[in-house]
Amino acid sequence: MTTPVQPRRLDTILRLVMWGGLLAIWLLPLIAKQFTDEVQWTTSDHVFWAIMLIVPGAIVELTSRLTGSWAYRGGVIIALGTAFVITWANLAVGIVGDEDNPINLIFFGVIGVALIGAPLVGFKASRMRWVLMATAAAQVLSGLVALQAEAFVLVFCGVATALWLTSAALFGKAARGQERADEARS
Repeated sequence: MTTPVQPRRLDTILRLVMWGGLLAIWLLPLIAKQFTDEVQWTTSDHVFWAIMLIVPGAIVELTSRLTGSWAYRGGVIIALGTAFVITWANLAVGIVGDEDNPINLIFFGVIGVALIGAPLVGFKASRMRWVLMATAAAQVLSGLVALQAEAFVLVFCGVATALWLTSAALFGKAARGQERADEARS
């Protein structure tokens, strides 16, 4: 990452929109419970849902404070969003069969590649690109493992792979921007 940047007006507005949006998303199940018996969430479900929303929000907040690179920020947001959707779908209904199908654990392994790789490369944009490419490869492999499942799983894995690769491309763009900035300083 680059050096911390001074907060700008747009950053402040985007932070407010992000946190307000996350709060609205968190409130959706609470509101839905008032109108239907289909939503049967326990207190622990609501707490876990809050954690699932707060953790990526906090990572985006930290990233926006540490770097002014929109490409880096975009790479982080797309990677977090992809991991969020995989986790949510897996826990809510399961990607293959239902949430109790043990083959669904492989999708958490895909996220694990990114979670382990990112700190190992020091969150450097040039290396994050490779971590996200490895994550995309793991996503392809997860789709191959789940081949016995319905076609939806292959589509899901294809879309997730495309998102991981988009994130990798954004980190590559951020790395090139950082290299140009370093050359300009020397």
